[in-house]
Amino acid sequence: TLPDSLREFVTEQVTKLGFAQPEDYIEKLLEEEQKNQLWAYYEKEVGKAIDADHWNPITPEFWDRINQRAKMLQENDQKESVK
Repeated sequence: TLPDSLREFVTEQVTKLGFAQPEDYIEKLLEEEQKNQLWAYYEKEVGKAIDADHWNPITPEFWDRINQRAKMLQENDQKESVK
């Protein structure tokens, strides 16, 4: 249950942004947060490679590993949100 002030804010945002339900607004926020975390992970990994002056060729296998990691993070986030 949200405090009244947050519930009011969510209701205002739902109306302002044209969402049908508060749940739709919350879902959109969570999706955006997932994307932000994924981009933060990508940026961190690229930064580590730059700092180490170590570059590997970007191959399909590289993207497979990145996507596997992203899926694992997403699954972990989903498990945490169920608790």
